[in-house]
Amino acid sequence: MATLDDVLRALTLVQRELEESRGEITALQGQVDRLQRNPFDAHPGRGPPGEGVAGQALPQVMVTVPTPIPLAAPERFSGDPTKVQIFLTQMILHFSCRPTVFPTNHSRIAFTISYLTGDAAAWIVPLVNSNDPLLHDWDAFRKEFERVFDRRATTLCADRELLELRQGKTDLVTYLTKFNRLVAETAWPVDKRLALYHQGLNDHLKDVLAQIDPQPSTCTEMINLTLRLDHRRAEREGQRSRADRYMTHDGTGQTHEGGVEVMDIGAIHSPLSKSEKDMRRRMGLCLYCGKKGHFVRECLVKPTGKDRWKKSPKAIPVPEQGSEN
Repeated sequence: MATLDDVLRALTLVQRELEESRGEITALQGQVDRLQRNPFDAHPGRGPPGEGVAGQALPQVMVTVPTPIPLAAPERFSGDPTKVQIFLTQMILHFSCRPTVFPTNHSRIAFTISYLTGDAAAWIVPLVNSNDPLLHDWDAFRKEFERVFDRRATTLCADRELLELRQGKTDLVTYLTKFNRLVAETAWPVDKRLALYHQGLNDHLKDVLAQIDPQPSTCTEMINLTLRLDHRRAEREGQRSRADRYMTHDGTGQTHEGGVEVMDIGAIHSPLSKSEKDMRRRMGLCLYCGKKGHFVRECLVKPTGKDRWKKSPKAIPVPEQGSEN
């Protein structure tokens, strides 16, 4: 059984090969730069720059070297079955964006191995020690990697997960992402996907869709429609939230705008200050009209029912202390 030292030596060899490949690429880029400055460097004896054999002017040759796309380093893979496809997607992204860095199967597999840890690194050790043919064929290596670590490598597992998929309380985009990923892993007929997608939606969206006629006839149309409905719902919730922050209620039926009390339409006077309320209580005056002999709940001047919304006259002046009604 391979020891940790064997694994480290194997990874060191892989790293060394990557460094050598980078050195070769750097040398090639230097040659391209020289050719851009003087295309005759590669053909000595043909005359000075810009002239042919007989002193004829030659067109300038421009070579364009693509600028490498800056990519984040892939996340290391330790054997988590839920992250297999994410890890492989990161690898493929590096290969496609940097074809000159990973021109061969060997360079691609070596780069992938360098990001394996834990159980995944332990799996690769015997393959490296035996120089397994898988290490020289990227497509075969990828298929074996998926077979070993991806628990959804068989379409049966993906089919079962797709049939059981439900949106529940998650947002629509999350549900749609899972649905598309599972559909891509299965051979489910296109004409059956509409029913599967609709089946997994939550009851709120199904209730809204039930009021729409005609119904979408394809899964793509249904997806586009539910996305539009979900965006409009989000916009409406944002409007409602802003309105709730502006208009608040104190639990007594009084409405406040931004924390300031709003008078009822038809109110007979402005809200009383604390000192004025205390004074009226001491004198036995009505807190609404300012007269003696009754409380505010018995006040005949205070509007009730429909009358409270009618325009009222100006506030009745409060009698001074010691005056008669």
